[in-house]
Amino acid sequence: MTKLTALLAPNGHFSIVKRNRLGHVYASAVFFDDPQRALSEYRGDKMSSQSFGSMHVYETKELSQWLMPQQVISNIWGLRTVLGLSTSQTIKETQSWQQGMLAL
Repeated sequence: MTKLTALLAPNGHFSIVKRNRLGHVYASAVFFDDPQRALSEYRGDKMSSQSFGSMHVYETKELSQWLMPQQVISNIWGLRTVLGLSTSQTIKETQSWQQGMLAL
């Protein structure tokens, strides 16, 4: 963490991208039409992705402990979840849809 922090500009930030457990659970229910699978994953069963295989989701508390004391988590956003659920690639490219989804 010290080496990574040294690369930041003064008052700079970096982003951590991680799987969102609830987002993945919801996507499982929608994409696979399998609410039982989604509920099992919500309760802590192992998760997997068609694209990435077996998944381990680091909880925010665990990441916070790794970052301390040099860095803190200041914002948590779930944009991937919202964007990933749309099946229309064309609409994702429109500014009105992007702004509406960002507001949501």
